[in-house]
Amino acid sequence: MEVQQGSGTYVVSRENAQLFVEKYKDVQSIQETRNEILESVDRQQEELNHFSHLLENLVIQTKKVHDFSPFIPYELDLTQEAQSLNKSISELNIWQKTGATIVGVQTTLEMILSPGPYTKLCQGDRIYFVGPELSVQRMQQLFYPANNT
Repeated sequence: MEVQQGSGTYVVSRENAQLFVEKYKDVQSIQETRNEILESVDRQQEELNHFSHLLENLVIQTKKVHDFSPFIPYELDLTQEAQSLNKSISELNIWQKTGATIVGVQTTLEMILSPGPYTKLCQGDRIYFVGPELSVQRMQQLFYPANNT
């Protein structure tokens, strides 16, 4: 390119002009890609904020339901991976360790409501218990400590 004062700018070399245009296209393409990435990040942030808001609402609603009906029991299945199998509720000190009160045990043969302290908990049993929200984690930790590390 050559600039002539009062007359304008002229292309001196067609090849150099084409190289300049190609370089400009590359720069423009990089800028467009950058803008698309930034727009994508903005959309993802909006989605993440929306997801976070929905999750917060779910937690609030779940807490309201549990506060409204605290006697709906939690459940825990005792599989072969469970620790402390074939021990009684008393031996395990469940209430003292977890804050949970066992209200039922479904064995392979029967449903035991309000099980006594000598009821043994075995593989295949499903434990029904009530207690504070933290008792769910504590019960999980009591029977499945390796899964909570």
